[in-house]
Amino acid sequence: MLGYKSIRILGVMLFIFLWSCTLTYGVNNLHMGKLELNPFISVEQKFDDNIFLERKNQEDDDWITTTILGLGLKTPLISGREEDFTLKAKYDIDFIEFWDHTNQNRVDHNFLASADLKFTSDVNLKINDKFQKTADPPNSELTALEKRIRNTSGVVLGYMREKIGLDLGYQNIRDDYSSLNSLDKYEHISTTTGYFNFSPKTSLFGEYNFGKIIYDNNNTNSDSKYNQYRLGIKGRIAPKLTGLVKAGYKKTDYNDSSKKNFKGFTTFVNVTYDLKERTTLNLFGERGSEESTYSTNNYFEYNKAGLKVDHELLDKLFLITQGYYQLNKYPDETTESSVTDKREDKIWDGSIGLRYELKDWVNLETNYEYKKRDSKFNTYDYRDNKFTTKVNFLF
Repeated sequence: MLGYKSIRILGVMLFIFLWSCTLTYGVNNLHMGKLELNPFISVEQKFDDNIFLERKNQEDDDWITTTILGLGLKTPLISGREEDFTLKAKYDIDFIEFWDHTNQNRVDHNFLASADLKFTSDVNLKINDKFQKTADPPNSELTALEKRIRNTSGVVLGYMREKIGLDLGYQNIRDDYSSLNSLDKYEHISTTTGYFNFSPKTSLFGEYNFGKIIYDNNNTNSDSKYNQYRLGIKGRIAPKLTGLVKAGYKKTDYNDSSKKNFKGFTTFVNVTYDLKERTTLNLFGERGSEESTYSTNNYFEYNKAGLKVDHELLDKLFLITQGYYQLNKYPDETTESSVTDKREDKIWDGSIGLRYELKDWVNLETNYEYKKRDSKFNTYDYRDNKFTTKVNFLF
């Protein structure tokens, strides 16, 4: 079986071959028939002063080198209807090396594929799949580097006639942990969305989600069902403002009668505002519930709001800064260090960085990020500083 270094050497050799082909045929123009190939490589050097997100005076720091080798492709599926039937895919392999904590070294895999099928001017079908083999924490609650696989697949059948549209969708999410087996689960989500296009670039819609969460081992976490109803607007919301806004109500019922059910107001916001010719603002936020791993709590309620600013300082030099605040609330009282209360976590995250587009096919990045969590139980407090430099080659 090939080892870690052998896989990386083979990956580099393959990338060099594709790179040479790209230089021969032109940047972003490597074709094999109607198949378009786009190789990419990224090398990142990071210093993290709290790699396990531990409390004060217990932090472990390390230098981490990440090498990413990837390939994107795009191809038509039916000759003569290239724009109506297309397949896109992207795969990357990430070699992550810790300088001191070498037992944390790992190889991540990411694969994304989507097929857009436009049968008529009224009917289209979209199919997608996203595979991730990683160990990064999947949410704000977890901190340990638990190895896991997450696969998300979905299909959406859409119908649009003049100003009225209807989408019928299904999504399946699978979480499979190497050691944290109590969190292995399936989540099935069915979505029905009705649209009204009151302008060529703007739609009002109503959305209904029905979901089921099924754990492989539900001795710790309870299986559940939820219903969510939301209204929203997407597209051009106002002059210079585009994106998606939706809000509604969600109710989750847990099979275990001793578990508290969730019901409450939910929102999702992701909009972009073109402040000036060289400045773009991205406002994002969300309110809802997420499955919990803490004590007897089966969920926590979260409220999140943030802002990202992308500003062109000079020709090809961009300033990128962003930050968010998140509040997590837990429904059950627990006891930590002789204190009994309902846990609440406040999370702040902010970063500032520069991106320099040296060429069309290469850019340089440098970034500083600060993150902290203040909990009602101080055993869950942490602070983390990350300093990162990165070079990206895109073809």
